[in-house]
Amino acid sequence: ENRSSSRSGRKDSNDERAVEGLGLSLSDLDANWAQRLGLKESDRGVVIVNVNQNSAASREAKLRPGMIITEVDRQPVRNLADFERVYNSIEAGESFLVRVKLANDGGTFLTALTKPGR
Repeated sequence: ENRSSSRSGRKDSNDERAVEGLGLSLSDLDANWAQRLGLKESDRGVVIVNVNQNSAASREAKLRPGMIITEVDRQPVRNLADFERVYNSIEAGESFLVRVKLANDGGTFLTALTKPGR
């Protein structure tokens, strides 16, 4: 596979964003991700690309790669910009709810995370 070919228009790992302290790496839910995860192209959110096994996100919130975050702190999250805007407004040490959608339209669930203190 020729990785240097940019003709395909894929924007893979450079759009990935690590969230400090949460142990999550996130990416916009684009058409490529939607196809891979069995979702509609019209679905919006951020894809969990990676989860640190030792993080609260993995152990307590049960977040796993391939899940899609659609709401943070009861506010809709359509993309990374939305996620960062809402996440940055949450105080360190505060707990907040995250609505997560499962791949292949497997439903949604709510879970809680705590923003790490400084």
